[in-house]
Amino acid sequence: MNKRPKIIIKYAKSSDGFIGSSQKQVWLTNQYSKRLTHKWRSEIDGIVVGKNTVLLDNPNLTTRFGFGKSPIRIILGKSILIPNTFFVKNGIVNSIFWETHDIPKLLLDLKSRGLNTIMIEGGASIISEFLLQNLWDEARVFTVEKKIGNGIKAPKIDRNPINTHKILSDKLEIFKP
Repeated sequence: MNKRPKIIIKYAKSSDGFIGSSQKQVWLTNQYSKRLTHKWRSEIDGIVVGKNTVLLDNPNLTTRFGFGKSPIRIILGKSILIPNTFFVKNGIVNSIFWETHDIPKLLLDLKSRGLNTIMIEGGASIISEFLLQNLWDEARVFTVEKKIGNGIKAPKIDRNPINTHKILSDKLEIFKP
């Protein structure tokens, strides 16, 4: 029996290698890639992001396009720093706030709560930590034509993709450890 959930890493990066800006929210993928992401969210039990991603982007982390149930939102960082008006605190779906970055302990806890499949959506440092600790089962990486010029560097996966798909101008690569 596996003691941790299945981990899927998902992120988008610009063609010049940035995942986003540290100053403002940046939308990278096209509308079809966004819909695919929402479909994937309906197929998982939980979604992980960091507090800084929440504070910068105020993401819903739901399946807004009607694909089914929304995952439980897991935010790494202190909940008291996130305003009560933010989506992760508004009761659309349950949110779990995890105040340490002890990833193996987090995964054991999530598995004990019945969360069997988790998607890691950001930010870059959290994604990089999962990659570094080899705590992942699949990565889905969108590369878009847009250039950001500077900002937060995208995590690097040091292997070739097992599959590549075009979604209009977006490129989706699938990686396995």
